[in-house]
Amino acid sequence: MASRYFIKTMIGPKITIDGFDRGIVLDPTKQIRNGFNFCSGIDIYREPGILQVSQTMAAMTEAAATNNITDTINWMVKYSDDGKVYGLGAGRIYDYNKTEANKWKLVHADGNTGVGNGMMEYNGNLHWASNGSLGKFDGTTWTDSFKAFSADDNTWHPMTTYLGKLMIGDGRYIATLDSDDTWVATDLTLPAGYRVRSLGVYGDRLVIGTWRGSNIYEQPEATLFTWDGINGHEEENSWTKKKSGILAMAPSPWGNTLIVFAGVGGDIYEFNGAELKWLTRIPKINRSLGYYGVVNPGAIAEYMGNLIFGFSAGTSSALMAPYYGIYTLGQQAPEGKISLIKSHIPSVGEQNSLRISSILQAGTNQFYAAWRHSATTYGVDKLDIADTPASGPYWESQVYEVSKSNQKELIKGVGIIARPLVATSNLVVEYKLDNEASWQSLGTVTSTNQGQVLKGINKRAKTIQIRLEFVNSGTGSGNTSPQIQKINIY
Repeated sequence: MASRYFIKTMIGPKITIDGFDRGIVLDPTKQIRNGFNFCSGIDIYREPGILQVSQTMAAMTEAAATNNITDTINWMVKYSDDGKVYGLGAGRIYDYNKTEANKWKLVHADGNTGVGNGMMEYNGNLHWASNGSLGKFDGTTWTDSFKAFSADDNTWHPMTTYLGKLMIGDGRYIATLDSDDTWVATDLTLPAGYRVRSLGVYGDRLVIGTWRGSNIYEQPEATLFTWDGINGHEEENSWTKKKSGILAMAPSPWGNTLIVFAGVGGDIYEFNGAELKWLTRIPKINRSLGYYGVVNPGAIAEYMGNLIFGFSAGTSSALMAPYYGIYTLGQQAPEGKISLIKSHIPSVGEQNSLRISSILQAGTNQFYAAWRHSATTYGVDKLDIADTPASGPYWESQVYEVSKSNQKELIKGVGIIARPLVATSNLVVEYKLDNEASWQSLGTVTSTNQGQVLKGINKRAKTIQIRLEFVNSGTGSGNTSPQIQKINIY
């Protein structure tokens, strides 16, 4: 028996990775089946069992200065009156492909203080918020001070519709606008000190996400309130986590829950009307060292049956640059586990101070993502629906044990099983043995050597981790990037 086992282990792979549907795992040493350490620009949802590159994000064209994008677009809305997309910046409102063909262009400047806090269509009008006022655009006329807020909150005025009314967060209050333009500035009053940052609807209740303090990272309190919108002017129930605010929320595409983003460490919860249940988190956000990131309330949208969201830099650090960007929270099959991946790379690449400020599903297979990566660099990307593969994607495996004893095992190489590669598709394979500090190059899989095992390690170790870099994945329409089915470690 010992002899047969020895022959088998010498001939067959020591480790086989044959699935990817668990997505990013928080502890890469636990060897969770079909999970991996990290990825960027990778798609695991298009075809179950296939690891491949996502479509590229292309920068959208802007008008010439001074009508170009010069501030952060925190909200994007497709207005049904003209079918065009509008973006709300900090004092400037832009439209796309209306005022100027196929370009983002300034269409209106609001003179009020702190514009950029909220935007939504309601009752045939486009409404947006400054610190102290609700604005209105009826398709012809821009009215900056249509209604007056009570709190004059200087950060967020999220909006949603509930009971046929427009609900708007304003500091500790919920203001309401009815279809006949009846305005109640303090329809709901929350306890003192709370500030509304996000709104949603679950069942027959308005769900209100709050924070406290002057900066989002100041106070570790994230409280979710519910209100029936009818009985009295006080909230009904509340749930609190020791996190820095309820940042954003959206209906789950997979079940009767709300997906809730709480705190500045990347935590994601599910709300089922009775409890806030922890789901997963963005990895590698070390709060003990002062690193943090946020999800803007306008930076989450449903796309192709999953949720895409932007995770934005709170601290500017080269160590954190890979973790800021566009993520997908998804499910490959009914009743399957929900998985997390960093799915799309913005046109500006991975940046220390990248902020994904808003996301809009612009069509059934299209979304836009507004970004900022310096004090003066802003833009909006759109998904390239011609299916051009992203530039710079990579994937990192878990840390696999090849020996459970004190003896190290000889590791020879790595074999990639994939659909036939085209000449422009290359796959660079790297590895780390026993938690080395840096990646070691093993070789490149191309259309000419595909099917061969890259034999270049030939070292003894107890653990191995591999990294795949998708290089020169092809140009023009049609995603010709490698489509990986299985990875064998020998």
